[in-house]
Amino acid sequence: MSTVYIRSEAKPYNVDYKALLNPTPDPAFDPDAPYVKPYLDFMKEVFDKMDAEYYKPVSQETYRQFASSFTTNVLSRLKDKQNVVKEIKYTGAGLLVQKLKDPQDTFSGFLPPKEAEEFKSSALGYELGIGLSGAMTDHGYVLYKVELRSDSYAKGIRAGDILLKINNVDVKTLNEEALKAALFPPLDTVVPLEILVKATGRVTPFNVKVIEFFKETLASVPTGIPGMSYIKINQFNEKTGEDFTRLMNFFIRQGMDRLIIDLRGNGGGPPLAAREIASLFFQSNTELIYFQRKNRPKVGLKTIPEPFLFKGRIAILIDKGTGSASELFAGTLRRYDRAILIGTERSAGKTFLKSMYYLEDKSMLYLITSLAYLFNGETFDPAGLKPDFTAPGNADLFKFVAKCFDTYYAK
Repeated sequence: MSTVYIRSEAKPYNVDYKALLNPTPDPAFDPDAPYVKPYLDFMKEVFDKMDAEYYKPVSQETYRQFASSFTTNVLSRLKDKQNVVKEIKYTGAGLLVQKLKDPQDTFSGFLPPKEAEEFKSSALGYELGIGLSGAMTDHGYVLYKVELRSDSYAKGIRAGDILLKINNVDVKTLNEEALKAALFPPLDTVVPLEILVKATGRVTPFNVKVIEFFKETLASVPTGIPGMSYIKINQFNEKTGEDFTRLMNFFIRQGMDRLIIDLRGNGGGPPLAAREIASLFFQSNTELIYFQRKNRPKVGLKTIPEPFLFKGRIAILIDKGTGSASELFAGTLRRYDRAILIGTERSAGKTFLKSMYYLEDKSMLYLITSLAYLFNGETFDPAGLKPDFTAPGNADLFKFVAKCFDTYYAK
């Protein structure tokens, strides 16, 4: 299975495995012993996947040398010869990826099954839980956010309500770790809640189910400037385009003619989500970007039909945390002269196509699989996108953006 996405880095797999080894190699060690084979087979699976999917050729000789060295220096010292020691197996895979990938590649790596699921959830922007976030007070856990696609929202729980009990336990008796565990139990768990509902002033029982849902990734605050609206996109996921379109439709009805899109700290997400949003600003079938994977035809992204076309002015806020899909989105709009870029520093310079690949035991390789190219064949600057305007640290942001619009379009 592979999932294409664009997202920021994961932490490399790292574990202290030395306690699992003898101080010296087994004098009778046989590299062809049956207990060695599962480790080497797994390394071969990792190599074969990288050989097929990584955006650059990988060295078979490097793989052979690493497998030989790992056998001699690690597998020959194993204490447990009866079972496959996962820490050793996964350590070997992680180290092999580090050896095979490009030294400049700060992204690609390996993760065991549990960490793989957590990374996938973060990268694709979905959540497993009941969708409640808040803060503990003397009155209980005051909810400041109820995820739109969660079962809690479907059951009628809203921001401003106060969570009093969860699993029949008073929330004020729970420490932070226990409360987090209660809010994020296993999938399909039904969680009993006792809520003080703000709208009615009544304490009401709810039973909500843990489901998998895509998180809302947008935020908006008033700019105080007529006709100018602001939308922050924290991350792209499969529902970001839908949420963005709904918010844009509302702002357009209010007379918006200038838009600020804040991509600061946005590490990316699925590129198709960025395409959906870009399609609100271009005629249908406009070429945006394309990817050229190893030994495969190029795949391009074009805009798709949307319910409306916004022709107003656009400013995109960027910083060094603006990477991957958000960087591709900002760079494409800038190259078409459809937006101006504002920030205090360049973007991340990480415009790659990245993919996740599950291995047989549900561990994962996450790999760069292609460079990204602009519609006209240009590559993105590896130093990152350069802002057109640099905002002073003490500037009123919205007033500054308004001046940038006036300055740029007066040219």
